[in-house]
Amino acid sequence: MFAGISLEGSTIRPDDEASEKVYGNAIKAKDIVRSEKMVVRATGRQLFNVLQKSAPRNESERASNQ
Repeated sequence: MFAGISLEGSTIRPDDEASEKVYGNAIKAKDIVRSEKMVVRATGRQLFNVLQKSAPRNESERASNQ
């Protein structure tokens, strides 16, 4: 039995080249996430739909908009 931690760190970083291939032009990850006017191309539509269904909802924000 082993119980311990690993000191090897890992990070998650955006892949700007992959984003450019998917969106058709250079775009930063923060713009993809924050922009409400972001157009999802057909190549990413299925993934987008799956993520939208799984995304948590901010109920307090929704209530304030009504």
